[in-house]
Amino acid sequence: MSYKTLIQIFLISLSLCLSFYFYLMISESRKNYSNQKIDSNSIHSDYAPELKNISYESKSLDGTQFIINAETGEFLDEKKNRVFMKNVKTSIILTNGEEIILVSKKGLYDLDKSIINFINEVRLDYLDHKIESEKLDVFFKENLVEAYDNLRYKGTDYDLIADKASINLFNRNIEIFMFDQSKVKILNTN
Repeated sequence: MSYKTLIQIFLISLSLCLSFYFYLMISESRKNYSNQKIDSNSIHSDYAPELKNISYESKSLDGTQFIINAETGEFLDEKKNRVFMKNVKTSIILTNGEEIILVSKKGLYDLDKSIINFINEVRLDYLDHKIESEKLDVFFKENLVEAYDNLRYKGTDYDLIADKASINLFNRNIEIFMFDQSKVKILNTN
């Protein structure tokens, strides 16, 4: 075998070994990360001092704009991919210019997964629709909002008490339902 052929075989073998190694590292970190549960009462950080007046803006591929503001925040890991925030206000500006406002006492923003978990006294305002709950999650990649835990929906003609509301930001459809398949409680506001 020639010297040139040996070097090519060595380089190909090295690149295959490195690719396999990095694949294993990434898949293992995703497995560990996806099984984590978040307990808002035990969140603290040793990685960074408290941040003040946080602001973050992003735009999805379809043109939906997300603006996240918080009074304070702190990173929860060394890579600074997860931020625990207090007194959070988020604006979601849809492609037609309509705006959804989300407000909560606490929030957790996961930059890797593009998810915000709003926790504690969550309020959503969109046109004449209002949702109040204890928890609300925004899945940016899926253009989806899910509110749950002591959920109350207020419309122009009625109020609803339910377990969960799921809002598709792309087509603006909303589903409101109970976990146990019982009927949603409807209260007349007139």
